[in-house]
Amino acid sequence: MHAALLAWRAALGPDAVREDAETLERYARDTSDYSQRALAVLFPADTEEVRIVVRIAAAHRVPVHPISTGRNWGYGTANPYRSNCVIVDLSRMCDIRAFDADLGLITLEPGVTQGSLRVWLDQHGLPFMVPTTGAGPGCSIVGNALERGYGITPIADHFAAVTALEAVLPDGSVYRSPMSAHGTMSGFKWGVGPYLDGMFTQSHVGIVTSMTVALSRRPECVEAFYFWIDDDLKLESAVDATRRILHEAGANVSGINLMSAARVLAMSAQHLDESGQPTRPAAESDIEVLARRAGAAPWMGAGALYGTSRHVKATRKLVRQVLTGVASRIVFMTPAKAGRIETLMRWLPGTRARRLAGMVDMMKQGLSLLEGIPGEVALPLAYWKSGPPPERDRHPSRDGCGLLWYAPIVPMRGSDARHFVDLVRRVCARYGFDAPITFTSVSARSFDCTLPLLFDRTDSAACTAAQACWDTLLSEGRRSGFIPYRVHARHAVSMVDEDQPFWTVARKLKDALDPLHILSPGRWDSQAKHGSPITHLPRTE
Repeated sequence: MHAALLAWRAALGPDAVREDAETLERYARDTSDYSQRALAVLFPADTEEVRIVVRIAAAHRVPVHPISTGRNWGYGTANPYRSNCVIVDLSRMCDIRAFDADLGLITLEPGVTQGSLRVWLDQHGLPFMVPTTGAGPGCSIVGNALERGYGITPIADHFAAVTALEAVLPDGSVYRSPMSAHGTMSGFKWGVGPYLDGMFTQSHVGIVTSMTVALSRRPECVEAFYFWIDDDLKLESAVDATRRILHEAGANVSGINLMSAARVLAMSAQHLDESGQPTRPAAESDIEVLARRAGAAPWMGAGALYGTSRHVKATRKLVRQVLTGVASRIVFMTPAKAGRIETLMRWLPGTRARRLAGMVDMMKQGLSLLEGIPGEVALPLAYWKSGPPPERDRHPSRDGCGLLWYAPIVPMRGSDARHFVDLVRRVCARYGFDAPITFTSVSARSFDCTLPLLFDRTDSAACTAAQACWDTLLSEGRRSGFIPYRVHARHAVSMVDEDQPFWTVARKLKDALDPLHILSPGRWDSQAKHGSPITHLPRTE
């Protein structure tokens, strides 16, 4: 290890190699009690330096774990999959290499965040939307696409927008997508021959150093719509109505979220005392109780309309028609309308008015996300058990939040949604957790259901209960066909079934491209249970 550090310092410079205790502690923080201590953190500045990092790692048998910005809240944050790795932080690689304004294609590096891309587009007067998520402005565009994350702007599936990428392989060579290898930005995702780009998503066979992404051009009109379901028994009808809207509206509706009352409350409200001041929650499980006290509807829906004014007008009519008889109330909202309502709320007295003002503010910030303007509107959710969030620069792992995501795919059928909700509520109640559920459409056929397990991270019993609850959700959900599309670093190996041909092929690819298991050992590796090849090789000190 000492020899590797000397080589990295010589190649990258002393400031790009950190092994002090404060740095290592910061990178080991998570929104759970999961913590994998790294040996050092490296900060390469370009692809050539990443190649050097990997070659030195292989020569000295030191495993490395790449991160983009390390803000993978609820999924492990910046933690590797096992201790004694060296973290490769790519946040210094923040160049925008190319942009085609006609085709809306941008080539960017892992350190480009939602916020920095928004600033760059605005500085250049470019009418395109950032592929926003609820994780905040400081999160990487590349990192989210590689984890196959979703948003609710027109291209909701963020890896679907990726047309090319560049990656450093474990031997130090550089992979490039077939079309881009010839210097073209055609926008054609598939190239010629076997499609290999997907091999670098949710994987550990290469370090992606740049990516070409198709951006959505900002349409003439962006309008949000919200609807409320006043009877939990109407959930099935709401799900089927959502499917119909997405089928019939096509690209004019980017996506629809169905949120339980507990989810809406956790995102939009703080715990307030009798004087209306923020306070910590008094009980371990109280969101559902507060939702009932507030008279919140059991379910709330939210979606976005995109297109010309004629498109939006016609789609608005369709939404009203489909939701009539299902929703008790339907509201269409533009930024200007939200601003007027927010101003009115400021003049109304009382705690209830403050809560309503908070909800309107959430709608206003949500509209910004729909317009491709990143924000922190969803981050207060992570602070539900840890106390009031800071006004800005919210950082759940730094701020001691307790959060684990359970995120399975659920077919977009009313009966499946009901089965899933019943399962989740039953399991969460068993372990003393609320069930703040959101169904997010990933197509007109399926939902990604994001369920946050929220807890006090300083309470070891709560951390243990959260882990046990997640494990039970996984096992019972699997039996019902609800499989997560993405999991926390701690849970990666639990997804591997060595009897499935899929995992056999994945293992063969890993062994062929990374025979020493230099990159992120432990991710999907069945050997994570027994040790990987790297632990049996001599290390040069």
